[in-house]
Amino acid sequence: MRISKKKLIVYLIVTILICFNLFVLKPILKKNYFSEDILDFERNSWKYTIGISLVLLIAFTVYAFKKNILNLKFIIYNFIVVFVFSFFGKASIDHALLYANLKIETKKYTKSYVVIRYAPNKVFHIYDNKSEFIVFEEQLKKIDSIRIKKKLKSLYNLKNNDTLNVDYKTGILNVKFLK
Repeated sequence: MRISKKKLIVYLIVTILICFNLFVLKPILKKNYFSEDILDFERNSWKYTIGISLVLLIAFTVYAFKKNILNLKFIIYNFIVVFVFSFFGKASIDHALLYANLKIETKKYTKSYVVIRYAPNKVFHIYDNKSEFIVFEEQLKKIDSIRIKKKLKSLYNLKNNDTLNVDYKTGILNVKFLK
């Protein structure tokens, strides 16, 4: 069995994109976003995936029209390809969009939290006096690592009822991230 050069190139490109997503994009996103913010975005990103799919479908149709190869078979084939790309490539599309959100910042803001610490059972979390509790170790470690980079006092050295300011940014997709 022999694989054509076109198929080999397509397989190579798909492999490179998958590896880029897994080994480059995911670690960058994990470093800057809270997991719950990524999950919230992924739950609501279907409109972006559909939009990108429609743009691809239109581009393929225009290309076929210009090359005079537009027929029902071509349209069905491209519809299937775009649908499969959208369905199986949704995670990669989401990661690429979140990366673009990181690079194209639109707003910076600082949020103040109150440290809540109970020494007997070592419960530790921060609260914004409104609705947001940050209790997960992953989130606290990200905030702490940024504080340490800025040469501020470690989050874990703060006392009960101390005020903690956390700097956030949002990008073009209005998803907040630490930086």
